[in-house]
Amino acid sequence: MQSPPAHAGAPAAHDELPWEWFTFGPHTTPVCRLRIQEPPEHTNAVTFATIFDGRQIPFKFLRPLELESNHFHRPTLVMLHGMGVHISSFQGIARFLLPTHNLVLVDYSGFSQPAGWPSGGESIRRLTHGAISVAMALRDAGIAEKFSFVGSSLGGGMCLLAALEAPHMVDRIVLFNPAAYPQRLPLFYRQVRAPLLGELIMTLLPGGELAAGAGAVGYADPARFDLRLKQQYRANMKAVRSRWRLMDLIRNLPANARETSPHMARAREITQSVLIIWGEQDRLLARGVERRLADDLPQARLITFPQLSHLPHEEAPETVGPVVAEFLNSQ
Repeated sequence: MQSPPAHAGAPAAHDELPWEWFTFGPHTTPVCRLRIQEPPEHTNAVTFATIFDGRQIPFKFLRPLELESNHFHRPTLVMLHGMGVHISSFQGIARFLLPTHNLVLVDYSGFSQPAGWPSGGESIRRLTHGAISVAMALRDAGIAEKFSFVGSSLGGGMCLLAALEAPHMVDRIVLFNPAAYPQRLPLFYRQVRAPLLGELIMTLLPGGELAAGAGAVGYADPARFDLRLKQQYRANMKAVRSRWRLMDLIRNLPANARETSPHMARAREITQSVLIIWGEQDRLLARGVERRLADDLPQARLITFPQLSHLPHEEAPETVGPVVAEFLNSQ
């Protein structure tokens, strides 16, 4: 298919952005410090955090360094990565979005946190409320009143839930192969959900195996998996605590229609403009759910890419990025 042209009024995309902008530092800065205009050369290196439900929710707040330090008031995107991956998932497309938007990259799953993020009792709704709390803190800091939400896979499902839970804060929505409906889970997920077996698997399985799995599932052509991104994913899953937190997420995925129908039955309440980008080679989500979602959402636009898979924004950022930028900058 032919992608629509980039928005004529949008600035040109930046060159590739530094990978260190997409990693979390060992120390966090309270979000209220954004009230104090940080020097531009330091802002993108800072890991900010807010507190929700007794947990620290780290995030990166990215903006072009060449802007004057008081130019925070631009459209702002809250970006939610897929399950088991990392905010660096958005590194490839970020250069197409940063010229016109601030980017907020949320560690909703706590993988960057060495402590203070207990396993057990997790839920997608709780994670979503944690992400919403970041937007609320930014609103209170005077950054923006409303936010567009961008999400991949599980993060896409969280974007839809955020639109239902806090519609007054959500502007546009961009979804990359979102997980929105219940389905039969893959064998690995079913194994990890089993008591004791899951703990054994996640203790013994090397982080590199999980990173390789992201390439196998997320890409139609795993050769397109950027080596630096793969290394980020390996580092993300190196600690056993991160693998156990991933296990906790998998165990709390909706397993039947009863668990999601209260939300998706309200899909027509989501009146924001929604862009669904779908890689047709997806082997993780059930076939046809992209068209079902497009039909359920009143203001949805579906663009499919026949040669891409579950992580289209990673596999072909140079193709997908301009499409997203055009949607976000259109009138």
